[in-house]
Amino acid sequence: MLKAIVMRAARPWGSSLVARLLEMGTEVIAHSRSERKLKMLRERLGSPAQLRTVSGASGNLEELLTMARGTQIIFCDAYLTYEDEPEKVQRYLEVLSTISVETGAKRVIVEGIYRPGNEGEAEIGMGSNMLRILSPELYGSEAKNTIVYYAFQKMARGRPIKQLLAPSVRLEYAFLEDASRDALELALSSSANGRTWKLRTY
Repeated sequence: MLKAIVMRAARPWGSSLVARLLEMGTEVIAHSRSERKLKMLRERLGSPAQLRTVSGASGNLEELLTMARGTQIIFCDAYLTYEDEPEKVQRYLEVLSTISVETGAKRVIVEGIYRPGNEGEAEIGMGSNMLRILSPELYGSEAKNTIVYYAFQKMARGRPIKQLLAPSVRLEYAFLEDASRDALELALSSSANGRTWKLRTY
């Protein structure tokens, strides 16, 4: 049986992947910092036997290594929620790289193709046992990974907003469920390894 880890699983992108993996009969470890959100995820999915939830810091190497033993694939998203701390994201990706090397598990990194301001891309070393998936803006009842959502969230908290994209930029969108299906199809194909892919828009 395939065993997979979904990092940041309580977020819309992660929870959509968890649901699809469970439908395939995959044993899934869902990781998040928030135990409360993981509890809500379990309840929403009907508490299936093949789902295990683990809460903790995404930068704790020892805990994550213990959790990852015996897994074949690790899914993680970066920048889909327009992180304000690129250094933190970089450390997170480095920890996942170490775990992948130690366990032999494939890494699947999902990134958004749009970023606020002049935020640069993370340094991601491509290897034969990983793939990188670039996602357009997402929409759907659960989708919160958009430039507009980012801006409104900042405004509601009274926090400064990084410069958004110029109005002339034509955004591409994908339905969250379609995007997670396509990402999973790529992730399970060995011929996709070692490359960067851009998800289809609809």
